[in-house]
Amino acid sequence: MSVQENHKIGEPSKKLGFGEVLTGTSGLVLLGLLFLPWFNWVAGSIVISDGSGSRNPQNSLTAWEASPLIAYVLLFLGIVAIGIVLFKFIRPKGFPSAISIFMTGFGFISAGIVLAKIIMPPTEVDLGAMVLMTVSVTPAISSFLALVAVIGIALGSVLSLRGRIRSTTN
Repeated sequence: MSVQENHKIGEPSKKLGFGEVLTGTSGLVLLGLLFLPWFNWVAGSIVISDGSGSRNPQNSLTAWEASPLIAYVLLFLGIVAIGIVLFKFIRPKGFPSAISIFMTGFGFISAGIVLAKIIMPPTEVDLGAMVLMTVSVTPAISSFLALVAVIGIALGSVLSLRGRIRSTTN
């Protein structure tokens, strides 16, 4: 008999499926990537609000600086992904399939949003008192890794759901 056959609701599971591991790992990676540079920018000139000076800085933007709304959506996605794995670990039999269906859809929609942000990076860089002119913004490797992490969450949810369907038909 396997661990899951003897398993009682409320007892921690000693075994997570590949889908749950992929979802949780991708969620952790995504949370870390939110704080790394997503976009690099180079400004041809900067006009400071008092009208003085021009210089050529190089800098980067995190997800929070580039698009706070998208960052909050991805933060929610990452936290829920990790929460699902913890819930599944603690109560494997009491885990509703609707959550995996929701995470699959939400994950793929979020992947589309991240892909759109990579294709259409921010056109303005807000530095508080400075206005940037002639800005060139390019995606950094972290934005592509975040896309992979979001897709990993969605695929992990699909695999988790698929495993649950198989276990109920046996």
